[in-house]
Amino acid sequence: MYFKQADIFWDMPKTFVNEVYKQTEKVSFEKDECLFQAGDPADHCFIHLKGQIKLSLGEPGQTVYLVSHAGEAFG
Repeated sequence: MYFKQADIFWDMPKTFVNEVYKQTEKVSFEKDECLFQAGDPADHCFIHLKGQIKLSLGEPGQTVYLVSHAGEAFG
């Protein structure tokens, strides 16, 4: 799994990464499903596994960042 390879965990002690991993949940989302909106509480961190995630801000449909590589962290 790409969780341990995510940039956010690079150079972290293996014991720390394993403890964080124990608290994770694998979830899937449908195309065009909204994961979060500006102003939402930052209570989740996502590690991308497969597909593409478009992060948008402002005008509908305006993509400001595309998450497309396995292991990228966002949230």
